[in-house]
Amino acid sequence: MVMDENTNPKIPTETNTGIKTGADIQSQGAEKDVPRATKPLTDAEKFSKKALRTYEGDVAEFMSHRRTSVASIAIAENAKREKEKGEIAQNDSVVATPEKNHGTKKILIVIVSFVFIIAGITGAYYLYSQSVLAPQTVIVQKSLKNISLIPSDSWVDITIDNLTPLQIISRVKSEISKSQSPNTLKEIILTGRNNEQSVRVNSVEMIKIMGIDAPDILARSLASSWMLGEYSDANGNKDVFIVATHNFFQNAFAGMLAWENVMADDLKQFFGSTQPDSRLSGHFTDGIIKNKDAREFRTETGNVLFLYSFIDNTKLIITSREATLVEIISRLEQQAFIR
Repeated sequence: MVMDENTNPKIPTETNTGIKTGADIQSQGAEKDVPRATKPLTDAEKFSKKALRTYEGDVAEFMSHRRTSVASIAIAENAKREKEKGEIAQNDSVVATPEKNHGTKKILIVIVSFVFIIAGITGAYYLYSQSVLAPQTVIVQKSLKNISLIPSDSWVDITIDNLTPLQIISRVKSEISKSQSPNTLKEIILTGRNNEQSVRVNSVEMIKIMGIDAPDILARSLASSWMLGEYSDANGNKDVFIVATHNFFQNAFAGMLAWENVMADDLKQFFGSTQPDSRLSGHFTDGIIKNKDAREFRTETGNVLFLYSFIDNTKLIITSREATLVEIISRLEQQAFIR
C-alpha cells in the first residue's frame, strides 16, 4: 500500500490506558534536550545556589578590590600577630620600668647619703684637729682633766721637757707654794711635747726621769696611768700625794715590800725631808686608815714621813699625811656611789 506523504499515520500512544502516544514520546525527547537553566528550580536549590553565589562572590569581590592573594593574607595575619606581641612586650616593659627606676633611685640615694656622711666626718675631723682654727689647747686640757684618777677641783700642767729631776722638783714645789682654797684637791699634770701636742708623762717614763730605783717586780706591774696631786685641808695645810695604778696586785705588793729598804731615801725629796743629803733612819709600821691597810714610815722621832696603801686591787696611794689618804678614799667612794 502506497502512502501519501501528507498522510501522517497515527502511531498508537498511551492515553488514559497508559500507553504513550507518538506525541508524548516526541515531547519527552524534546524535554531531555532542554538546558537545565530553563528547568524550574525548587526552593531549596534556589537557596543553595544563592548562598554559594554570595560566598563565592564576596571572596571574588574582596580579592578583586584588594588585589591580594593567599600569600598576602598570610603575611598580613603574621604581621598582626607580631604587632600584638610587640604591644604585650611594651606593656610589660612599661609596668617593669617604674619598679626598676624606683630601685635605681634608692641605690643612688644611699650612695649620695654615704658620700655626704663621709664628707661631714672628714670635715669635722679637719676643723677640730687639723685646722688652724681648732682649739688645740682646750682639747688637750680637757683630755688631761677627764682621765684624772681622783676627782679634782682644779688642775695645772707643768711641761718638763729638757728639765733635770731637781728642776722638776723645783717646779712642783713652786706650784705647791701657791695659795689654794681649803678642802680642795688640785692635780699637777707633768706633760711633754709629742707631735706638737701636750701629753701626760706616764708612770714608767716618770720613774726613769726622776731616777727612782724601784724594784723590777714593782716597775713591771705598774700601769701607765698615775697622778700627782696636792690637797689642802680645812686649816689650809697642804700635802702632796701620788696615785699609781697597777695590773698585778701580788707583784705590786711584793715589790713595795722589797722597796721599803731604800724607799725613804728615794722619796724624801718629794715629801719635804729636812735631811735631803743624808740617809734617813726609821722603820715601817702597820696601820689602818678608814678601813684600809697602810704602811707608815716613821722617823727616829716617831713622826710619819710618808705612808702608802693599796686602797683597792688597782690603785696604790703614797702620801705624807693620814688626812690626805682619808680625803682620797672619800672622793673615790663618792664617785663610785654616784655611778
